[in-house]
Amino acid sequence: DHNLGWIANGYTWLGVAMRWTGQWDEALENYRKGVEFETPGAFHGWSEGVLVTHLARLGRAREVQTLFEEKKGILEPMGRPRTLGEITLALGLIEATWMIGLTDATTALRHVVDDALPTGVLYHVFDCRTMQLLAALAYDAAGDGDRAEEHFDAATEIARSDLLVIEEADICLYRATSLMRRGEPPDGDSVRTFVERATMLLEGCGMERYLDLMKNTLSLP
Repeated sequence: DHNLGWIANGYTWLGVAMRWTGQWDEALENYRKGVEFETPGAFHGWSEGVLVTHLARLGRAREVQTLFEEKKGILEPMGRPRTLGEITLALGLIEATWMIGLTDATTALRHVVDDALPTGVLYHVFDCRTMQLLAALAYDAAGDGDRAEEHFDAATEIARSDLLVIEEADICLYRATSLMRRGEPPDGDSVRTFVERATMLLEGCGMERYLDLMKNTLSLP
């Protein structure tokens, strides 16, 4: 009765920290509590947007697809401003559906990043995911490799400028995955370079478990 809405945020922040430290089950539990405690209003959807990316990392593709099917109606282009919660949920679904290879779903949400980028927004709430990386995934899913590379480059520049080490590592892993999906072999020079860079960054943070999970999820060498 006295939930001010920020209780949900606390659980979701804790879930992000546990994800980065390799505590997958504990992260999932806290993400679900974040969803449970969210209140109706402008921020509703924040926690679910982060939960769905964790489900994708754990290989729970059916749950990701189910959530997309449940929410796609409210995420279609509309003639009204979106709430922050709706935007955050859509951005989470872009990343999650791309990770599991559900590219039609990713492409269907590209309009969200196309609308957001001109506003100058840089980051996704909670985990500092760059908007440029999400745009790269959306265009990659749509088959526009050149445009995807432009956004990957922009995301990398932001991550390095702002010292977002984990973000840069994820960008490298996603770029390697994108190249493999476009036909470069796993032992290709570019794929290997990006994976090696991500490995150096994450091992430097003591995040070997996270690295192994991401490589397994994305089928990287």
